[in-house]
Amino acid sequence: MACNQDKVDHVTLALLYLVMEKEKQGYRAWKGFEWVTLNRPHDKGSIRIRRAG
Repeated sequence: MACNQDKVDHVTLALLYLVMEKEKQGYRAWKGFEWVTLNRPHDKGSIRIRRAG
């Protein structure tokens, strides 16, 4: 059974929204997802990934 990547992206965005919190620099969500899952919405411009460091 093939996985519908667009549906996975929508669910990922919904879950990120649910765990989002306001900070001084903007909004932040705890990353509990694989980088591969977060890279697709990032490539589409839906989210911005700010890596620690």
